[in-house]
Amino acid sequence: SALSKQYLNTGQLINDKVNTALLHLNLKNYEIAKKLLELEIENNPINAEAYFYCAICFINGKRIKSLAFSDIKKITQYINSAVQIKDDAKYYFLSAIINYDFFEGNGMLLPEPNYYTLLEKCTELKLEDEDLEFLENNVIIPQNDFFNQFINK
Repeated sequence: SALSKQYLNTGQLINDKVNTALLHLNLKNYEIAKKLLELEIENNPINAEAYFYCAICFINGKRIKSLAFSDIKKITQYINSAVQIKDDAKYYFLSAIINYDFFEGNGMLLPEPNYYTLLEKCTELKLEDEDLEFLENNVIIPQNDFFNQFINK
């Protein structure tokens, strides 16, 4: 019908896909959220948020240190895509967690920029409270002085 065509032409559908994905993410339905977000990325490759949330889906509520390297590569790819599109503190914060918990935690060489640099960027860009809360609900944040300065402010 003309109405659904009109609906498709507005950005409404795009937002709906991400919003639906976020609902599933909050319910810890990571697989469903991931599928929706991958579709969104395919249709709208400049949606930085979709890459970020997709990275979260690959973490799957697990401790980052224990993830498979193939998942870490995927997560890093998604975060890097998000950062290239938009400078956002939460992207750098997630990147710092991966860098610290997976690479340092497993005694591997740290990718550059390392987590100090990434966390400095978070401070500079000001990590929003709601973003931090979202990350705390979906990612196990390392307990150390570097990360605590954000959590206990």
